Amino acid sequence: MTAKTTQPPASPADEGESLFEWPLTPEVRTMGAGELLDSLYETIHRLNRCRQWDRTLLLPRFGDVVVDRDRRTISARCMWKRKPAYRLDGEGGAQ
Repeated sequence: MTAKTTQPPASPADEGESLFEWPLTPEVRTMGAGELLDSLYETIHRLNRCRQWDRTLLLPRFGDVVVDRDRRTISARCMWKRKPAYRLDGEGGAQ
């Protein structure tokens, strides 16, 4: 699963809950449910460590993940909190 996601609507809020959507890559389209969740969790962890991504995502709750193999997407409703400026590239943080 790639880290590319549909951005949630721009919001001045420092925290919230949004629906995030990721494309299913050819490698993960044939995975079972457990493997897909592992891949989703790894993608979320990668985004949380990424200094260009401006939010920290909490892992989705049970029932907040939808796999749509026809549309080739996986969606998850996640709570998030905006990262402080020092954790982002180009905003005064250590590189």
